[in-house]
Amino acid sequence: MLTKLLCEFGATALMIIFGVGVHCDTVLKGTKYQGSGHMFAITTWSFGISVALFIFGGAVCMNPAMVLAQCIVGLVPWSSCIPFMIADMLGGFAGAVIAWLMYADEFKASDGVIDPIAQRNIFSTNPTTEGTNYARNFFCEAICTFVFISAILAAANRAGENVLMLAICVGLIVWAVGMGMGGITGFAMNQARDLGPRMAYQVLSMSDKDAAALADAIRGAHTRLHRCRICQNFTDAELCPVCASAKRDTSVICVVEKPRDVQAFERTREYNGLYHVLHGLLDPLAGVGAEQLTVKELLVRLKDDTVKEVIMAMNPTVEGEATAMYLAKLIKPLGIRVTRLASGLPVGASLEYADETTLYRALSGRGEL
Repeated sequence: MLTKLLCEFGATALMIIFGVGVHCDTVLKGTKYQGSGHMFAITTWSFGISVALFIFGGAVCMNPAMVLAQCIVGLVPWSSCIPFMIADMLGGFAGAVIAWLMYADEFKASDGVIDPIAQRNIFSTNPTTEGTNYARNFFCEAICTFVFISAILAAANRAGENVLMLAICVGLIVWAVGMGMGGITGFAMNQARDLGPRMAYQVLSMSDKDAAALADAIRGAHTRLHRCRICQNFTDAELCPVCASAKRDTSVICVVEKPRDVQAFERTREYNGLYHVLHGLLDPLAGVGAEQLTVKELLVRLKDDTVKEVIMAMNPTVEGEATAMYLAKLIKPLGIRVTRLASGLPVGASLEYADETTLYRALSGRGEL
């Protein structure tokens, strides 16, 4: 998993270095290619994406929209959706920062000479000055993205294991979409390509005062946040809001891997028990044992006779299943009921794309209508 995330990050960063770099070349004062135009930029984007795909392998997405599409068709597990998207966004941010550092002198030379809007547009796509019809702009981006994603999925199916062929095809698809459909909105088609560098630009263009205020805010958050004394979730008080609430059902504890999982359950508004955050899963190959998790803290909580049920709410991965089984062996002798989240077909899923394990679990956990 870590290798895949690093590949997503690296491929996206390299793509942005090529893309933002070529816009620096065409816009900024003092570069050898200033004024080369959109044909030059689109061609460089196309070649740059092909190079990134060839280096990091055809399986990388480099695009949150592509991650979502591959999850829908079953090429990427849903458990990897958010991590892949985050890796892509961080790669876009990092690539933009690297490009800015490479062209720092040219940015300084362009201050007061090159239109600030043109400099901002180096990092992000924007519609033409006549493109104030937001509904039409949305429609154009939707069509561009649909054609782009669909064409790449088709090319990947045809190319098979031939990474070079896939890289060339994707480059040609980018070139064709950019030349044929990109003149109105700039054909972003990729949140990591647009939003990641856009955020980087906002940070890099800050004044010293604003940058200091941002750094102080981050430092303050890091100083104030700590683990809740009971459930180990992050909070800025002694107890998190859930543990401090007198309205929660103290007889049920839901054990989760990370703090974000707590937020996922809270959004359902259906669970009223307490939580316990492990801050990881058992993974002997990565050197993560029970000592690195908050297992001891959980067992201390279970000494209280008020707890009647512990829900194992880890992801249905090898590490998640191993952690659930390990905890169950420790908890059951205490006379406490241990349950596991049901697994099977998600709402809106298609049987055609479900794997054998998912279908088996869905059949095993079937219920009456």
